[in-house]
Amino acid sequence: MVDRENFNAPIPGQSLTSNPENNVWQRPPQYPTVEEAVNYYMQLLLNEDYTSDLLDVIEMKIPLTAIANSLQLGSVMTGKHTVDVGLLCLPVIIEILITMAELSNVDYFIGIEDEKFKVQLSDVRKAKIARKLDMDIKEEIKNSLSLDSSSDFVEEQVDDTDQEEMSADNTLTGGLMARRI
Repeated sequence: MVDRENFNAPIPGQSLTSNPENNVWQRPPQYPTVEEAVNYYMQLLLNEDYTSDLLDVIEMKIPLTAIANSLQLGSVMTGKHTVDVGLLCLPVIIEILITMAELSNVDYFIGIEDEKFKVQLSDVRKAKIARKLDMDIKEEIKNSLSLDSSSDFVEEQVDDTDQEEMSADNTLTGGLMARRI
């Protein structure tokens, strides 16, 4: 007796022989630039039918970042734009949502009010300040070296570099792709 269910299964390798443009992610996006994608979101979000439902979702205290992220991910999956264009559109989408909520007198929750996020931001600020101070210190050291009688130090560095770049036949070499004289 033959089991007929086995004959209904896909043939091995069948997915490799189908037309590659059958999938949305294998075709060019509908809106390839950020400007075009932002215009798409403006038209979508300012549609009256869509706006009322969106304001209901915002009133439920769902973070605007989550709403914006789900909007852009859905657009990526349907081929409206690429992932990178969607990520660049996120701040604009959030600003549109904030403006909609404020104009409609709806309380909203952005989603970045978390204490952990604030601590991370302060850590980032501290790191930037430390880098800036480090750069300032290095700048001061360079200036003090150049103002002091450090011309001998600079000349010694140049002499060492010249000796390293000279090869056996006294031609300058600067590396693998350097032009030979």
